[in-house]
Amino acid sequence: STISHMLKISTDEEKFIAYIRSMNITHILMRTDLVENYLKNNFSQEEFSRFSNLVRKYWKKGYENNRCTVWDVQGETIS
Repeated sequence: STISHMLKISTDEEKFIAYIRSMNITHILMRTDLVENYLKNNFSQEEFSRFSNLVRKYWKKGYENNRCTVWDVQGETIS
């Protein structure tokens, strides 16, 4: 899956950024609870933390409610 691939390449910050750019998208809509559960159940805490740190560094929350988040993935920081 896309999320799994992003998490696996999060060991290399440049590859993570390049992958997001290669998708030619500006935003990602996530059902927050499902994504968090998937990551916690399928990856180590270290992998989850590394991915979360890159998300916080490069993505900007555009909208959030109690179930979904829209992320701006092509904002100023990543261009």
